[in-house]
Parts: sequence; C-alpha cells; structure tokens
Amino acid sequence: MLEAMSELGKVLAGIGREEFISNILEPLPSQTRKGQTRKVILLDFDTRAGKINVEVEEVKEKETPKKYLWIGNAKGNKPQRSAATPSLNYILSQTLPNIARELPEGSSLRAQVEKVITHFYRDMPGGMKVLDVEGFGLTGESFSMTGLLEQVKGNSKNFLKKLTDAVEAWIRKKWGLSKDEIALWVVSVDGVPLSCHSEYRDLVYRIKIEDALEETISGCCSSCGLPGQVAVDVFKELEFKYYILDKISFASGVTEKGFYHNLTLCASCYRNLLAAEKFVKNWLNTQIGNFNCYVIPGFLFEALPAKKDLEDWAAYVINTIKVANNLKSLYELEKELDEFLEEGPLDNKAILNLLFYHKPAGRSEFKVLRLIKDVSPTRIKKLVRSINKVSDVGKGLLGGESREWVIDLQKIYYLIPLKTGDVNEYKKILDIYDSLISERQFDYAFLINQFTELIAIYQLRRFSNSNIRVKDEKYVKYSMAMAVLQANLFLYLLRKLGQLKGVTGVSEDFQQLNVDQNMKSFLQEMGYNGAQTAMFLLGYLIEQVGWSQAQHGHENKPVLEKINYQGMSLARLQHLANVVFNLLHQYKILTFNERLYAEMKKVMDQYVNNWPLSPEENVFYLLSGYSYGVRRAASYKGKEEQA
Repeated sequence: MLEAMSELGKVLAGIGREEFISNILEPLPSQTRKGQTRKVILLDFDTRAGKINVEVEEVKEKETPKKYLWIGNAKGNKPQRSAATPSLNYILSQTLPNIARELPEGSSLRAQVEKVITHFYRDMPGGMKVLDVEGFGLTGESFSMTGLLEQVKGNSKNFLKKLTDAVEAWIRKKWGLSKDEIALWVVSVDGVPLSCHSEYRDLVYRIKIEDALEETISGCCSSCGLPGQVAVDVFKELEFKYYILDKISFASGVTEKGFYHNLTLCASCYRNLLAAEKFVKNWLNTQIGNFNCYVIPGFLFEALPAKKDLEDWAAYVINTIKVANNLKSLYELEKELDEFLEEGPLDNKAILNLLFYHKPAGRSEFKVLRLIKDVSPTRIKKLVRSINKVSDVGKGLLGGESREWVIDLQKIYYLIPLKTGDVNEYKKILDIYDSLISERQFDYAFLINQFTELIAIYQLRRFSNSNIRVKDEKYVKYSMAMAVLQANLFLYLLRKLGQLKGVTGVSEDFQQLNVDQNMKSFLQEMGYNGAQTAMFLLGYLIEQVGWSQAQHGHENKPVLEKINYQGMSLARLQHLANVVFNLLHQYKILTFNERLYAEMKKVMDQYVNNWPLSPEENVFYLLSGYSYGVRRAASYKGKEEQA
C-alpha cells in the first residue's frame, strides 16, 4: 500500500507551494446527516472599530476548503496554528498567539495579528491568553469570565471548555443554528481572512512539510529506497497506518525511538504521501456494506496519468463500486447497465487496493479493518454484471421487480448474522467481501450455518443482539421469507461465479417430478439435489398448513413450532412429515396438496438409507420451500402482511 500511495502522490504533489497546498485540503461536506446546509462562522477582528464582527456563510464543498485553507487540526499535543478549524476553543485561546509567534518578524501580518491579541485578548491566571468574549459581547450581558474561572476553581481546561460552550451557544441561538450545522470557525482581520495572506500560506506550507521533517538522519527512505536525509518520526503525521506505530513491541529495540529503524521517509516521499492521502479521502472514499472504505489505485505502467485523468477515473471507479455495493442505485438512475460498464480508460492499467477502516467522528484515531489488495477493476465490473443477471433470474422465478432480488454487497451484509457488541464480528463479513472480490472459494457448510442462524433470528425474534432489522413486527414473517430466498440466490451467484466449494450431491433431473412448472424451474435453476428437493417440498407443505391455520385464527401458525431451527435429524424430519400429513387432513386441504405430498415422500424415501444433508441443511431447505410458498401467496394477494 505504501508503494501505491507514493506512486499516486507523484501525480498529485506538484512542485510549488500553491499546487501542493491545493492537494492537501481536507474534505468539508456541505450538508449534515439530516440534510441541513452546514455553515462557516467568521470571526472578524475589526481593529479600526475595535469590535468583533460575526458573519455566517454556507459551506460549498469545493470552494470553502480552498478559500479558507482548511487543512485540519494539528494532531495530539502539537500547537494549533490553523485559522480555519472546527474547534472554536483553539481560536479562543492558542491559535492566534501561536500564529503570531511563528510568522516572520517584521511581516505586516504578524503586526496585525499581534495587534488583535493585544486589543481583543486577556491574560488569564497562569499566563494563558484568552479571547475577551465578555468585553466584546460574544456571550450575552450577564456573563462573567472571572465568575466562570471561580466556578471551575481555576482549572484552565474546564474554564476553556465552558467558555467555548458559552460562545457557541450564544452564536447558535442568535443565528438559529444547530450544533451539527457549524462546520468551521474562521479568523479574519479587518475583513480579510488570514488565508488570503501570503505569509500565512507560507506558514501553512511550513507546518505541513518542514515541521514534520525537523528531525532527520542519514539513511534510506522506506518508500523510494533511495539513500539520503530521512525523517525518523514522520509516519505519525500521516493518517493512514502503513505500519503498527502504537505498539512498542513492534519497534526496533522495543523503544519509542526504535521505530525509525523500521520506517523512515525522505522529504519528497512524505510530500507525495500527504497529497495521495488527501486525494484518496476526497475522491476515493466510499462505503461497502456498512463499512467505510478507501479505494487506493496502483498503476501497472511507468507513465502515470495526468491529474485531471486521475480525477475522472477516480469518479468512475467509485461509481462502479457503489453499484456493486448497491445495485438498486443503478436501477434508480435508470441507466443501461452495459453502457455504464463499458471499459474504463485505465482499467487494464491499474489495480485497486480496498482499505476498510474505522475512524470515529471528531477523533484522530484510525483503525484499519481489512486491506484487500490487487483487485482488478474488471473484477468489480464482472461482479456487477453477475449480480444483475442473478436479479433477473430472481425476477423470472419469483416475480416482482428485479431490484427485489439484487444480491449486492449491501444485501449480503444482512444475510450474514453479526452479534452486536462483539468487536471482532466485523471480520466475518469482511472475510466474505474479501473472498467475493478476490475470487476465492466459499465454504458451503459455513454459509448454510450462517443462513440457519439467520432463520433462527427471525423466528425467535433475536434482533436486539444482531445486525438484522425489521421495520415492523407484522413484516417479520415476510422479511424472513425474502431473506431465505435471497440466500438461495446468493448460493446461486457463487455457483455461477465458480466460487462455491463443498456442495454434496448432484443436481436432480426434474423431468419426472410431478410439480407445477414454476416450482420445477426454481428447483432446476437453483441446482437442488434430491434430498434438498424433498426438504423444499415438505417446507412448501408446511406453508400450506400454516396458511390454513392462520385462516382458522392461529396467527402464529403453530405448525412452525414443530421445527427445530438449530438443526433437524432425519428421524425428526420423518416425524415432521407425518405431522404435516395429519394437519393437511385436519384442515381439509389434503385434497389440494396430496400430489405434492406424494412427490415429497417419494423423493425423500429414495435417500432415506443414505441421507446426504446435515441437520442445518435440512432446516435451510425446509425453510426455503416454506419461504417460496410465502412469497407465492403474497404475490397472489399483493399484500406482504397477508403472508
């Protein structure tokens, strides 16, 4: 990944200050999760009138980071020197004193900033300079900084927090803003943002490059491999985790300083990585399933693409992955799939690395969950095409719209039960994504166990401890039926992709099976063998009994209580078959189902001396037939709740 990022950075870093800065700006979404437009709050220090003007303007995703030079806060305990920040407390305290201290002596901007500090800031006990929010009316009339300091018993950290809360609350109330709507706080002096001053832009460049390279040694760069002066502690400045840096046992000599034996960077590669990280965050950030994912390209040829071509290609790649994640979006756009999936300009010249990560909002913590390496873009397209074909097969066999039978990455997430509260559960679904994308084999028995567990969650209502959700109790039965049928289509997808191993038995010849053509087509297409077919037919008959029980006022369909959802032996299946026969007779529907029961019994008896299915398979195929019946009944009636 380090090599791929460094190569990408060569295209992006540029050689001059402005070109480099333009490539390291942080992304700034223009809307909140609730769809509200986010705002920039400008604090303008008017040195001529001696007052602070507060202005509010809307965020524009592309223009605002560039206009105010939004480069992110400094990490850890490093001094904050950015005049655009989402953390108001920095502006109230340390930002301007730090900027003034580091601007060149004699510069006009330094004189301006020092004038602001002298006129608008107060010295607090302990020597901390704090914006005089009381004197300049940023908190309301009854507020007292001295009183607040006494209230927190002189604790400067608590004082600054409460001071920040008071200013923010006053501004939010005055302008009618929610907390989420405020994206950035920006400093300007006499109507001019600091980002407009060349001295400030020089400072930003120095902050991002020179500060990180202060401590160097003579050595070899871990990225390009060339000898020269290399920085020893620079990887902590980067967001992506190329190596383990938070476990001292991984450092040479088991000491903090020992990390430089493992990783060093020259100035050029450091610039490249900074630019590449920002490009990936801005252009190649997406979601797969419920996980955040960066797509990091690697190029298979020496002549790298131009920056503009790279941006166009990045947008195209992300769209392709979004479709693989959620094919429904393509239907919603009503585009032609083949047109969308025409070969991209760089597809044969690039590979993709998919970096799944976890980064809590508002924190610098960055945890790599999984890196899937060397994925061909054409593999993603093949996957999309296969998913699309399967959805059409589902529509042909089960009716409804194709989008109901889309087995995309998002849908797969909800077919694999994950326990909430277990931090390692995410590995299970990432293993599946990894195998699917990397074209590795799936273990059939593992999937069947997962699907059996999925069925048990629905039947036993264990939703609170899992990732499975149903919007309303009345939809639970229908949702389970849909999930089981989608699980059948997932197996079908893997079989078509040649990625399913461990399947026992061979597909049945259904020519002699005396069932209706639609059911026969489903069994044939899904590749059922004889024993699976017998379970499917028995499950379908259970649905017939259940439907009849519901008509007689048994809302919960007591016949379903005869099934052990953890797994069923052959002996219990034989007993269940007898119970179903009696119930068909009891509810006077045997006449309509006698032929089907006879077919089920005939096929089942063929295998009874050498039953090939596991207890979990028995349950899965039993519930597959049941779900098929539920879906068919719902299609006839057109109402999900009647299922």
